[in-house]
Amino acid sequence: MTFSPRNRALRRALKVGARYSRTREPGLADADRTGVVDSDGIPVRWYAYGGAGPTVLFLHGFTIPAESYYRQVDHLRHHWPDARLLLLDARGHGRTGRVDPALCTVDGAADDAIAVLHERGGTGPVIIVGHSLGGQVALNLVRRCPDE
Repeated sequence: MTFSPRNRALRRALKVGARYSRTREPGLADADRTGVVDSDGIPVRWYAYGGAGPTVLFLHGFTIPAESYYRQVDHLRHHWPDARLLLLDARGHGRTGRVDPALCTVDGAADDAIAVLHERGGTGPVIIVGHSLGGQVALNLVRRCPDE
């Protein structure tokens, strides 16, 4: 059987993915606290680590869950233990699960983040970390909640 260049690239990507799956550390298995908050009728899963210091809110990218930040969480837990780390699986992602695709919007994901922030009752500054879609959600949050 012969492979076209595109098929070879796909096969190579699948091998790398399989190797990653065998060797990576578990995602967010050891969160200090986890829970679910209602966001417009959608049960959104959140994960929390750390203490009462500044809050760091992690917003993941499209089609990847909050656990994609496991290395950043591990690093901050060891080097900045007072920080309060919050992560969530936005609607349609990770352990939050499937929703109607029409509800998967940047505004909707920002609503999810706001619901988690309100549920966890943080005070003080919030550092927002966003990757890909999470970056758009972060900008949406800053635009909608500049003083919160």
